[in-house]
Amino acid sequence: MFELLTQVLLWLLIFVILRYLLSQFIKVQFYTTLGFLAFLTLIVLAFFDSDQSIVSEAWSILSLPFSPLGLAIIFLLSLVSWADAFKPDKLGETAQNRTLWALVLLWVCSAPATAQNLSLEFESNLSDVVAGSDIAPATVLVVLAQGTTQPGLPPRTQIELTDSGDRLRAAANIYRQRAGTMQRLIICAAERPNLNLADDAPTGEGEVDRVTNDDLKETRAVRQVLQDFGVPASAILVGESSDQARGVQESAESVKRLLSNEDNGLRGTQSLVLVTSALEMPRAMATFERKLENVAEVNGGDGVTIVPRPTDFVTVQDNRFNLTTRYPYDLMPNADALAITSRLIQEQLVSVYYFLRGWLAT
Repeated sequence: MFELLTQVLLWLLIFVILRYLLSQFIKVQFYTTLGFLAFLTLIVLAFFDSDQSIVSEAWSILSLPFSPLGLAIIFLLSLVSWADAFKPDKLGETAQNRTLWALVLLWVCSAPATAQNLSLEFESNLSDVVAGSDIAPATVLVVLAQGTTQPGLPPRTQIELTDSGDRLRAAANIYRQRAGTMQRLIICAAERPNLNLADDAPTGEGEVDRVTNDDLKETRAVRQVLQDFGVPASAILVGESSDQARGVQESAESVKRLLSNEDNGLRGTQSLVLVTSALEMPRAMATFERKLENVAEVNGGDGVTIVPRPTDFVTVQDNRFNLTTRYPYDLMPNADALAITSRLIQEQLVSVYYFLRGWLAT
């Protein structure tokens, strides 16, 4: 009951904040237009994609005003509501203040010092959780592999790893170290969202350079990379539902189905190792715990212990080393720092969304 009440209050708070931002900084006509565009976006998403990801994508759009870049854009867009916005000599005091706040916001969020301190605070908490977890009893390893590879398509001559590709190497290392007891390595990924077959693509049997829909699935590339890292093909498991496992919630549902399938011999799984980015790990752990609790087909309904093994850390946490402070460089904005800060804030917003949907373990 307490959790439900908290969810309702958070929804109301989000509505009030959005309404305040829109009413304060944007004229009524812009407010109406934005509402129409949001509604139109939902309709378009529902038409092209009727699965659970519709609401997730809509949330990512509606949460834009809470991000550093989105809030700065709102400040700057609000200038449009002023008749003399494009006449600097007649620019109103309020418009000047909003411009100043937008610049300050972008500067602070783009400073390496901001990104480093926020990351350190976030990742230090996660390090304590990892230090207290035991990998020994785990018999299943799950890697959230969406966005970890680039396909071996021209101009590339082979499969390439993205900035998130370290988790594949980490997963392979864990499996090799536990090869005697680790039964399966489960891949969670989906079709690549930015690729589709061309109308004139050779898809018939015997055609030169023939391609199929399987070539769009990232799981195919991930499987190949894991095998190159020493994981036997017989140990890699990809469920049919993984075609839609683009988000953490969909991935957890996919793993639940795989563990519940009697043919896989994994119904007695008591704990599993979860490999994903450090940024995503807290939400992923809570989501998997919620999805796998009270499932009679898995471990008799007693739930599954999630053992976190995060990758892609931003900071260094070792008492033998000190992070070098470089002033004024650490105060000068750059795109990399803005990207890190934005990802940190976006992850918090997505976590709130997951909580509101009831997808996180209490």
